[in-house]
Amino acid sequence: MASQSAIAEGNGVVTADQINYHQKMFSHPSYKFEPQFSNTFGQPIVLGASQTPSTINIPPEVFNLSQSYLLYSVNIPANSLGSYTWYAAQALKEVSHIQFYSGSNMWIADIDNLQNYLDITLKKELEQDEFLSLDSLTGVYPNNSVVNVIPALRNSSINTTTNQSNLAANPSSVNYTEPAYFQVSALNGAVSYVVQFPLRLIKNSVFSIDKNMYFGQTTYMKVYFGPLSKICYTSTSNANPSAGTKTSYAPGAGNASIGAATAPTVAVNFQLMLAVESNQDLRTMIINQVQSTGLSYLIPYVQAFKNSNFGQAQNISIQLDAGNGRSLMKVYHAPYNTLEDLDTMYDHSNNMTIAGTTDTPAAIVNQKIQQYYTQLNGKRNQDITIDCTYSGPFLDYMSHRRQIRGSILNNLNTYHYNWFHCDDWTDFGPRYDQDNRGELISGIPMSVAPLTWSFIGVQIRQANNNFQHYTWFVFVKKLTMAPGQVLVQ
Repeated sequence: MASQSAIAEGNGVVTADQINYHQKMFSHPSYKFEPQFSNTFGQPIVLGASQTPSTINIPPEVFNLSQSYLLYSVNIPANSLGSYTWYAAQALKEVSHIQFYSGSNMWIADIDNLQNYLDITLKKELEQDEFLSLDSLTGVYPNNSVVNVIPALRNSSINTTTNQSNLAANPSSVNYTEPAYFQVSALNGAVSYVVQFPLRLIKNSVFSIDKNMYFGQTTYMKVYFGPLSKICYTSTSNANPSAGTKTSYAPGAGNASIGAATAPTVAVNFQLMLAVESNQDLRTMIINQVQSTGLSYLIPYVQAFKNSNFGQAQNISIQLDAGNGRSLMKVYHAPYNTLEDLDTMYDHSNNMTIAGTTDTPAAIVNQKIQQYYTQLNGKRNQDITIDCTYSGPFLDYMSHRRQIRGSILNNLNTYHYNWFHCDDWTDFGPRYDQDNRGELISGIPMSVAPLTWSFIGVQIRQANNNFQHYTWFVFVKKLTMAPGQVLVQ
C-alpha cells in the first residue's frame, strides 16, 4: 500500500511504501510545564452570587497556549440545610468569562458566558474518540452508566416559570457514551474535586491554536469565577436532579471556593500550567523573528451576546461590522431556560418527551423551538423553514448532521437534549473542526458593509416561553507580534 502522503505528493506515479526509501528529519517543539500563579497569592478565591476576577501574569517566554492547562481545586462545603448538593457535569462551570490580553490592553481573547459556550461547542466540536478519553478532571466526560442512573439523568424542570419539586427522573438516550449531566454529594456531605482543563478545548479561539507564540512582553490572563448558581444547588433528594425540593446552595460553614479542598482531595491553588518551549534552537528562532521582522498569524476570535425574549414568535437580531473582525466564520445560537439556576442552570434542550410526558399537536409544552430560520442582512440562510416539531421531519437535526458527524451528538435525541443552531460559512467540515487545525481561513468578509444576523423563531412553544438567547460569533482577526507591540486587528 501507499501512504496518504505518498498519494498526495505523487505526480503521475505513486510509490508503494515497500519500495519508498525517502526519509526526512523531523523538527519539533518540546514543552515543559511552568506554573504561573494568580494575583491571589495562594489565598482561596471565594465563590458567591457574582463574579470574582483573578489575574495571572504571563512572562515574555515562548509558549503554546493550546498545550497549557488551567489547574485548581474546588471546595463546596456541606450545605446549610443538611441535605444533598447537586453539581453540574460541565467544562469550566466555575468560570463565566476569560480574557487574554497584552500590556496595552490589546484583547487577544475575550469570551463571555464561557460555561455556556463550552456547553455548546464541546459537544459539537469534540471528536468522539477524544471525548471518550476525557474524565471528570476536564468537566465534560462520558456518563459511563446506563441511561436511567446518575450521572446520565437530566433535569425535568424545563417547561415552567417557577422551578418544580418532586419531578420524575428524566433519562438520557445512549448508555455509557452520552455526556454526564449531574453529580450529587452524600447526605450532609461536602464536594471537593480538582479541575485540570486543557486550554485547547476552548474552541475557535487563540487558546485552541497549536502554535508557539512569543509576545516580547508580559501578557495577562484574567479569569472570572462564579456565580455559584451555575455550579451547584441543594435538594432534599438524591434520586434525580429534579426530585425533592430544590433551593440555591448556601454553605453550612465557611465558603465555597477555588483553591481549597476537603480531604481526601488535596487543595490546589488556581494556576496556569504554561507549556513553555524547551527546545532552545526553536525558542531562539521565534524570538529573533518577532524582534526583527515581527510575526503575524490569523486567529479565531469569539464574541458573545445574550438577549432575553418571550412569546410564541421570537426574533433576535445582532448587528456586526468590520470592528468585530476581518471575516465571519460561524454563529452559534441556543435558547436557554430563563431559570438559570438549580437543575435548569444549563437547560437548552429542545425535545418532545420530558420525564415520560410527550408533546401532542394540541399541547406542545416541552419543545422550546418548533419552527425557525436565520437571516443575514434580511436574506434567509435557509430556503426552508426549519421544522423541529415532535412528529418530524426533524429538519433541525438534518440541517446539522454534517456538522456533528463524528461528534458525541450521535443521534437525534442527544442532539435535541443539547440543542443549538450553527451557521457555518467555512465549510471546513467536522473533522477539521474536531482536530483543532488552524491552517485554513474562510468566512464572509466584514470589510464591505455592516452585517445583521437574525434568528427568526417562527413558532415557539405555547406557554412558559421566556428564554435567554445566547449567541456566539466566531470571527477572524490578525494577531501581530512585533518589537515592542502586540496588535489584534
